[in-house]
Amino acid sequence: MWSDRSERGRGRPHSSRCSASDRANLTYLARISIEHGFDLKTFLERIHSAWRDGQASYKTMTVTCRKKYDGYAVFLIKAGERLIAQLKLHDKTLDNIRDVSQSDLGLDEMKIRARRKRLSAEMKIKDLAAGMRNFKLRGKVIEKSASKQVYSRWGEPVNFSSVMISDETGTITMPLWGNQADLISLGDAILVEGASTKKYAGELQIRIGRGKLTVLK
Repeated sequence: MWSDRSERGRGRPHSSRCSASDRANLTYLARISIEHGFDLKTFLERIHSAWRDGQASYKTMTVTCRKKYDGYAVFLIKAGERLIAQLKLHDKTLDNIRDVSQSDLGLDEMKIRARRKRLSAEMKIKDLAAGMRNFKLRGKVIEKSASKQVYSRWGEPVNFSSVMISDETGTITMPLWGNQADLISLGDAILVEGASTKKYAGELQIRIGRGKLTVLK
C-alpha cells in the first residue's frame, strides 16, 4: 500500500502497492477524467468526499457511495442519468486517493487520446467468435425481453434485459444492464462500439462493458 501521511513529504504515494483490482479501478477513473475533461485530482477528491459523506458531484458527474462492507466501499458514478461506472475500492486506497496522480498510474494522456481516436474494426455477426474485443457492430433490434431487477455481484439491485440483434449475416444476443435497456427499443438500428464477445451457457453474446451504444434511428 501507499506510504502513510507522515511520509508523503518525501515522495509520491506508490500506487503499485495497492491491490491489482484497486489499481485497475484507479486507472479506469483516470481514463474517465481524461475522456470527460476533468481534473484528475479534483475528481478523485470527489470520490473521497462521496466515501465520507455518501455523495458528491463534479461538473456533470454524480458519485454515490452505495455500500460499505469488509473494508471496501462500492461507488456508482453517473453522468446525468447515465451510469458510467460501478466499482469498489478498499478503505486504505480511499484514504490515500487524493494524493494519486496520473503519473502514479503510468498513464500518458497523449497515448490515451490516440487510443480513443483509433478506429476499431467493424464486424459482421457471422465473423464473431468468443474472446474478441474492441470491435464495432451495426445491427437491428429484432427481439427485446422485458426488463427485470436482478442483483449485482456486490448485492446492488440493477435492471437487466437482453436483446437479439440481426444484420444481413446472422443474429446474436446482447445483455443490457442498468439504463442501457431504456436506451433502445424493438426495431431500432444501433451501433455498438468497443464491444467484446463472450460465451454464456453455451451461447455467444455481445457485451458492451465500457463500450458505447448508439441508436442510429
